[in-house]
Amino acid sequence: MSTIRENAEDSPVNTGGDARGDSSDTSSDNILLEKLGYKPVLQRSFNQFHNFATTFAALYFIGGVRVTFSTGIAAGGNLAYWTSYIVTCVFTFITAAVIAEICSSLPLAGSIYLWAAEAGGPRFGRLFGFVVAWWSTTAWTTFCASNTQAAVNYMLSEIVVFNTDFPSDSSSVKFRAVQWILTEIMLALACIWNLLPPRYFKWIFALSSSIVVLDFLLNLIWLPIATSNTLGFRSTHDAFMTTYNGTGAPPGWNWCLSYLATAGVLIGFDASGHVAEETKNASVAAARGIFWSTVVSGIGGFVVVILFLFCVVSLISSKVYGLLDNTVTARCEYALLLWRSSAFCVSICSHPRGGWTHSNEHCVHTGTLV
Repeated sequence: MSTIRENAEDSPVNTGGDARGDSSDTSSDNILLEKLGYKPVLQRSFNQFHNFATTFAALYFIGGVRVTFSTGIAAGGNLAYWTSYIVTCVFTFITAAVIAEICSSLPLAGSIYLWAAEAGGPRFGRLFGFVVAWWSTTAWTTFCASNTQAAVNYMLSEIVVFNTDFPSDSSSVKFRAVQWILTEIMLALACIWNLLPPRYFKWIFALSSSIVVLDFLLNLIWLPIATSNTLGFRSTHDAFMTTYNGTGAPPGWNWCLSYLATAGVLIGFDASGHVAEETKNASVAAARGIFWSTVVSGIGGFVVVILFLFCVVSLISSKVYGLLDNTVTARCEYALLLWRSSAFCVSICSHPRGGWTHSNEHCVHTGTLV
């Protein structure tokens, strides 16, 4: 792996840069990278919105709350979940601000692994870059797989909703077989999207972000209506102050486990950094994309958490689709479509960029296969 510091001969760089020649954003960005000893090879075609949309769709805050809600409630109850979410947001926003500042100085497609290598200095740069590159590759690979599996779980929840004569429990071999087959099919579809020319990604960014917003608005409308027409809303005390120990752990440890659920909502905000090398005025746009997409997603996620606390009556469930008890049937249909679209965006935007850079820089073994 060739590090930036080695190529730049350990000389400090004024990241503000004084662009030579053409004063366009593209030229300024490329000159900045050349000063760092990095030769840009990707075409810059994304603007501020596209960069923001990359992380906004990848975070998919409402889908994250859906998946982690029942787990979070089991670990401490309602009180633990919403308070832990606030604490998580505060520290996540701080982390996003730090990452955004680093991205502003090193707006490269490899993003997090190159940042780690630079932070490690001449002595530990290679080691830090190697470890983080493998961590990043593994993380984004599992994100794609887990998102498609979650979409399949929502689709198979239709079995329960419509009382279909088919196994709906993971103890059934037939159910697990169907679950695995559908997950593989959806994962393959997500990978196929990567064969599209990069110019089409702009539309995918816009579509994915629009779908996240649509999902959010439909939940704000449909879920309260369904709740009021069925079992009714929970009281303020029940929604905010209820505690529960569904893990069997000691009370203090049980409460701490709720952070595992809330931390899972805002994961992947480095996505904007992965497309920084394709973004115009990347030192500013990519940094803003990382920070503001995280803030917007965190605030939106908190609204969804409060919504679920008041509307969802059947709180304790070990299944992802246990949250569908108190909603209209149509919600199951659109939830699948929205979740799948967001999973596609995660696969398209971030993982291929990171994988390409890891291979291009030879920072991981078998990089070409990655």
